[in-house]
Amino acid sequence: MTACVTIVGDFAIYDGYGSMNQYMARGMHRAGVRVSVMPLFLDPRGCSEEFLHLVVNSPARVDGPVVYATWPARPELGLLAGTDLFARTMYESSEIPPHWAAQLNHARAVIVASHYVADVFQACGVTAPIYVVPDGVDPDIYPYQERPSRAGLTTLMVGMMQPRKNYREGVAAWQEAFDDVPDARLIIKSKQGWTDGFVSDDPRIQIDTSSEPTQGIIHWYKQADVLMALGSEGFGIPLIEGMATGLPVIALDAMGQADVCSEAGDLVLSVKPSAWRSHWHYGTTNVCGEVPVPGVADIVAKLRWVTQHHDEAVDLGRAASSWVHRNRNVWNYGPDVLAVVEEHTGTRRPVRHRGFPTIDRPLRRARQPARSSLARSGNSVRRGTLLQDDDNSKRPPLWSFRLAGNSSLGIVTLWTPQIEKWAWQHAADKRSYCEQHGFSFYGYGDVLEPSRAATWSKIPALQRHLSDHEWLLWTDADAAIVNFEFD
Repeated sequence: MTACVTIVGDFAIYDGYGSMNQYMARGMHRAGVRVSVMPLFLDPRGCSEEFLHLVVNSPARVDGPVVYATWPARPELGLLAGTDLFARTMYESSEIPPHWAAQLNHARAVIVASHYVADVFQACGVTAPIYVVPDGVDPDIYPYQERPSRAGLTTLMVGMMQPRKNYREGVAAWQEAFDDVPDARLIIKSKQGWTDGFVSDDPRIQIDTSSEPTQGIIHWYKQADVLMALGSEGFGIPLIEGMATGLPVIALDAMGQADVCSEAGDLVLSVKPSAWRSHWHYGTTNVCGEVPVPGVADIVAKLRWVTQHHDEAVDLGRAASSWVHRNRNVWNYGPDVLAVVEEHTGTRRPVRHRGFPTIDRPLRRARQPARSSLARSGNSVRRGTLLQDDDNSKRPPLWSFRLAGNSSLGIVTLWTPQIEKWAWQHAADKRSYCEQHGFSFYGYGDVLEPSRAATWSKIPALQRHLSDHEWLLWTDADAAIVNFEFD
């Protein structure tokens, strides 16, 4: 039996983490892995049927390596410290928050999207092995696009309207470059609105702040003739999305985007930082490193080059699209993360099914620190047999485990048939947990009082066992046991 890889994180098609996490799950599944999806947040809108199938069929317990794929600041990372843990995360500054390194050092390996983030993590005290697995684009979602001739150049910016995205510098450069061009347009595609009160009185500027639950936003890239990717990024997905569709891209050659600017070379219209500004950690007044700021004059020069060299810009975009499809294909993402997991996992069972080939691309190891040793749980799942009984009020527990003697503690839970697909596995874990620790367990698979709301049935379920034990613990159906060793 193969081990199951559990992916913990956010899953939303319109979010950078959420989108890449879905492709990670799908890519691993296609590589022959049993994948369990444990969402901290899930928006099913726009998700593929393949991914939703993985969600529905995910086991409810950890049974192998865990890939935690979101911000380290969240409490769930600390709760996973005793598992076969891997962390996939990033940051957009020259320093990470002080407590992040200790959190990340619980992982067997840390996976980041760019060499810049790897360098920052190392400088800030992350000693776990660090690997660079760049983000990617789906060639079917972002194919090359032929664009018609237009009266005026349309420029696009994609990203949250926050200072670190340098959108004000982009707007200033665009207005200077096209001050006397009435047909020029600037589109700013955001998703969270603007945080510093920016309002434009230029009728040529269009701002859209909706979060679109769609497989990609190629319809925005189709409208554009050039993309400005000027933000301080941990990686910079809009950069490769725009390139994939054939847009010439003016990109800030710093931080997470520096890898693409270096590897793609002249296929990117790079601009260097002209200054650095302090970065405030999200939602706080704490300064956390610095972020680069592009020079307005440099951006203006690149915009004017695109205007004056239309044919060369089109050829550049076509070549850039081919480069991205070869070098940043998102279907490599899941298998490449899997290769890191297979390199460092402490699980003895194989991670992928027989007959699936191993990854033949070299791992991008950023450094060689000491490996941390983490405890693992080897508990098995025990399943009960469904009992049929037409009288719910007399129905015995679906699963019951009583010790030969009198155990002081009994654990009681109940779920309805409507949530059986996922609640059943949680109940199986609880029964196994009780067997391991010497508790009694009672699991009911339907309501006990049909005339009342389902939540009322927890009261008669507990009443049935008041005389059996000194203590009873009620646990809701959606409560999960993640550490079987904890008593």
